[in-house]
Amino acid sequence: MINEEKEMKIFKYICLLAILVSTNAMSQSLVNDSIITIEASLSKNASFQGMWNIKIIEFHDSSGAELEFSKSDGLSGVGFTGSSALQKDSLLLIKLSIAKQEYFKLPEFIAPDAKGFDMPNYRLKICENDKCHKVQLYQPKSIPESEEMIRFVKVWDKIMRMMPEWPNSWPQYE
Repeated sequence: MINEEKEMKIFKYICLLAILVSTNAMSQSLVNDSIITIEASLSKNASFQGMWNIKIIEFHDSSGAELEFSKSDGLSGVGFTGSSALQKDSLLLIKLSIAKQEYFKLPEFIAPDAKGFDMPNYRLKICENDKCHKVQLYQPKSIPESEEMIRFVKVWDKIMRMMPEWPNSWPQYE
């Protein structure tokens, strides 16, 4: 009788493990099968201080993505533009973050009730297959930290960490 109980427990654990593995494989497949484009922009404190723009366009064969970026330094007119390739592994990490943080369920605006003029403005537009979602985090220092804000920042920072090295660094959330 004791052996039967042990066998039944082992069988239950094996079934549970099989369910967990298949669920993980299914979510991994969904991440791998979707084609995404990402547009990220940041204006810091005032429009005269410049603007960052990043666009990531996944290749249709899912082998990576094209990356276009620019930075204007506002009134000085000095800045840079460029393009690069984003490796498949880096793109996969971004896609996993988007899924884990449930980006498509975030509200369109995360902002204080009263908005100041020319404050930091983080914007993300992510399109996955046929669905697109834009989220704007405006004046983050003046709003209480919320679950939505934390989820947005995690996606933002994951995207910025996957960018190629640049001397002035990419704009992490401050």
